[in-house]
Amino acid sequence: MLSRGRPAPPSLRSSGGFTLIELLVAMICGLIVTGALLAILEISLRQETRISDRVQADRRGRTALNVVLDELHSACTGFGSTAIQAPSTTPTAPLETTGPKNLWFLSGYGNATSGAASLETITLHDVVWTPASAGAQIGTLKDLTFAGTGTSPNWVFPALTEANAKATVLATNVVPLETSTLFHYSRYDTSSSASPTYGELALDEVS
Repeated sequence: MLSRGRPAPPSLRSSGGFTLIELLVAMICGLIVTGALLAILEISLRQETRISDRVQADRRGRTALNVVLDELHSACTGFGSTAIQAPSTTPTAPLETTGPKNLWFLSGYGNATSGAASLETITLHDVVWTPASAGAQIGTLKDLTFAGTGTSPNWVFPALTEANAKATVLATNVVPLETSTLFHYSRYDTSSSASPTYGELALDEVS
């Protein structure tokens, strides 16, 4: 019997809160939502990294090509020398005379005075791709420059060895094309009466 004046204890059925099953369901839903958000975040970060790497590679490649183009624009074609040509002496290995991974050309700066070539500097360039290791498909693109002396077209250069060259790294982690060719040598074909055409030269024709 209940004593008078004392309130009755609350019924268990009227107690507020969640049951164990409701808590488990809420936890599972929270885990699913959190997992989905983490997956979206991971995909976004991966895509951002991939796009950033591609942009960086394009930027570095564009910078390297701009350097080569600027040097080609200063090629001394008007001073009795062919701008793009194989070196007159055989380079010392691992340098090659010419090839799909070697671009040899002359560049010069200065002014022509009294109808003769007067150049401040004349430089022989070898833009060459070298593998990172034996059999590697990833390598480094370098610009090996040899300072010359003399007068056009009889320029004099030191022995064509890496020790005598000033090396400038144009780009790293460079992968050659599927054909393993980085440089193509071309010229205008004026043998026919029609308009000149742009044709590719064989490597042994470069001179």
